[in-house]
Amino acid sequence: MGKLSELRDLRDQMLWDHPDRIITEEEINRIEQWCIDNGNKGGIVKLTIWANGFTNANPQYPYHTGYVNIKDIGMVAMLNNKGINYNIDNSIHNCENC
Repeated sequence: MGKLSELRDLRDQMLWDHPDRIITEEEINRIEQWCIDNGNKGGIVKLTIWANGFTNANPQYPYHTGYVNIKDIGMVAMLNNKGINYNIDNSIHNCENC
């Protein structure tokens, strides 16, 4: 999983408008698909969904992403007080870091 790990680290350090961002994301998804097609190699069961710049498709959103949409600030404050974390689409926040 060395190549995949290197690509993910590279992608994590890229700014949104980096010219190689899309190419890197596609290569990560290509490797993930190969792992899935070849018997769940490395424990990969689904492709990474990339944020599109306006809405965030990251399952950890808005937690640990470094990005919170202005319209979601109230949601984050309210849900943190209740101890329930929901994503923008009302699905339960799924995060190994919490």
